[in-house]
Amino acid sequence: MENGEVDFFLGAGASVNSGIPTGGDLIWFFKREIYCIENHISTEKFKDLKLPSTQKLLQDYFDKKGGYPPKYASNEYSFYFQECYNSCIARKRFIESKVTRHNPSLGYLCLADMMIENKVKRVWTTNFDALTETAINIINPQQELLICSSTNSDSIRNFNPTYPSVCKLHGDFRYDNLQNTEDELQKLESTLQEHWLHCLTNRGMIVIGYSGNDESIMILDILCKRTLSSSFKYLQLSKVKESIHSILLLISPKKMVLHAIFSLLLAR
Repeated sequence: MENGEVDFFLGAGASVNSGIPTGGDLIWFFKREIYCIENHISTEKFKDLKLPSTQKLLQDYFDKKGGYPPKYASNEYSFYFQECYNSCIARKRFIESKVTRHNPSLGYLCLADMMIENKVKRVWTTNFDALTETAINIINPQQELLICSSTNSDSIRNFNPTYPSVCKLHGDFRYDNLQNTEDELQKLESTLQEHWLHCLTNRGMIVIGYSGNDESIMILDILCKRTLSSSFKYLQLSKVKESIHSILLLISPKKMVLHAIFSLLLAR
């Protein structure tokens, strides 16, 4: 990669090694919170949310109760988040508690080094964390970095391609209202689509840790259509939503690259 020819797109899977839960992890957290509150049970009883028995108990409860999205539905995250924390302020505080005080993994440090060296000019992310920015600051505290946010139109209008940038597609927890619910996520369409498509003209993109379980149609639409570009490379690091996986394979199976760990990939 030379002269910023390739952008990076980071989903939640890129931050797992830094100790930040994925959207899938949080769905089970929300289900447990709701279940325990409604049944007057301590959450301590269900510490391990990865246990199949715990997941079955929780899912059976909501399936039987009715009015909740089925397991793995595309709106599970936004629905349960809103049920669990029904105000924007409460949701923002929750996200802050999950993404602060985490150290960037080796993958983030390698990506930061490439940005400082101008090998990568832009990082697009659905994540709320500041791991890319933190990694850059660790390596070079004087490095100029622009933060573009979907909820801050001024940051998009004042975008300067001279500097490396991190584009927060769901907002920045430090400054913005965050995009978490279904209605909030759909607002990304008009705010960022034109800017994103313009930036991707004649550029490649590496996608890391993004499963496709996202209520923003814009993101899925752009990622899938961009595979038509000869410069596009898609990296599957976690289980990709079946519909997205099939579309990508249909367009160009040769552009699907499997890799297990973000840190190992970037350290190569």
